[in-house]
Amino acid sequence: MKKFIISFILLTSLNIFTQEFKEEKMIQQTPLSGMRGVVANLPDISVTGNFYYKFSTDKEDTIKDKLVIEEIETAFQGYLYPDIRADIFLAMHKHEEHIEAEMCEAKISFQKLIHGLSLEVGKIHVNFGKLNKIHQHHRNFYDQPLVLTNFFGQHGLLAEGLNFSYILPLPLFLQIDLGFWNIPQHHHVEEHHEHHEFSLVDKTYTNKVWLSFPIKTLELEIGLNSLLSNGPHHHEHKDEVKIFGLDLTLRSFFTRNRKFLFTTEVYKLIRDLEDNSTEKFGYFVFTNYKFNRYDSIGLRYDYAEDVIEDLRTTSLSAIYTRSLTETTAIRTQYTYFFDNPKDIHQLVLQIVFGIGPHSHLVE
Repeated sequence: MKKFIISFILLTSLNIFTQEFKEEKMIQQTPLSGMRGVVANLPDISVTGNFYYKFSTDKEDTIKDKLVIEEIETAFQGYLYPDIRADIFLAMHKHEEHIEAEMCEAKISFQKLIHGLSLEVGKIHVNFGKLNKIHQHHRNFYDQPLVLTNFFGQHGLLAEGLNFSYILPLPLFLQIDLGFWNIPQHHHVEEHHEHHEFSLVDKTYTNKVWLSFPIKTLELEIGLNSLLSNGPHHHEHKDEVKIFGLDLTLRSFFTRNRKFLFTTEVYKLIRDLEDNSTEKFGYFVFTNYKFNRYDSIGLRYDYAEDVIEDLRTTSLSAIYTRSLTETTAIRTQYTYFFDNPKDIHQLVLQIVFGIGPHSHLVE
């Protein structure tokens, strides 16, 4: 009897120890990134890089015939709580001859306020158009389309504020976005700057209606966008800006590794000043065909009018991309700029690489 009692106690103790070990192991395998236990609580960390070498016939181009480290970006991402996510993107950017540190994005996403309604708060690439939301190192070409640079600035439409997104309970995807933003005054470049850039400042309101549905083997996305903001001189006199846009994306998946993409974005900018009103127009069209697991070719046509001066720029680009891995690619892009005071030929050799979950390329 004594041996039986001792054996029972030992077996019970071993069972309790085994159960505790299993529970501890399950805690360590929690699937949500950024919530890996009380002690660690580490976010997902990613690093991406964007290098290129540019040849150009433009004698005024100060970065031609040089290796340019365009950007090194570090991402810290994870869940603060189920359905509440934090994303921080810090980067070192190349600005002319200098390297500058910048906080690209810093946002908290409440993914489920109520059924179908979510909220983003912080410094964000605004969900306006199709391309603006995508970071440059994830795009299918090395440069930003001309219309986005002319209308929104060198880094696109980047603002501080909040954005509500609501997905309607329908048999197809229909999302409505409402954004309330502030663009600090120091983010814009004055009109007398030698590059003649223009950007929006102060209070900005955006709206996007996003519709997506399948058509046999195709997937079609349509976006209707509107924006109300201010020009850089609205403190001195009337300077109101309205922008209306349409984006359309068509995808076709022939096989797992053969894919076709067509996308276009069209914008109209209306600027009301004290004594006159101007209207500017711009768009780009991009097609890309991935014909195997590693290689893709693309064409992009750009047209954009300058907001400050009575100028317009047109370009045609041919792009070849070779994917080495899921996170690393080399790219060759030839661009011909015409309909300008002078024609320019440009050839860029680029490598985009990354480590971590944020570095995956967008197809």
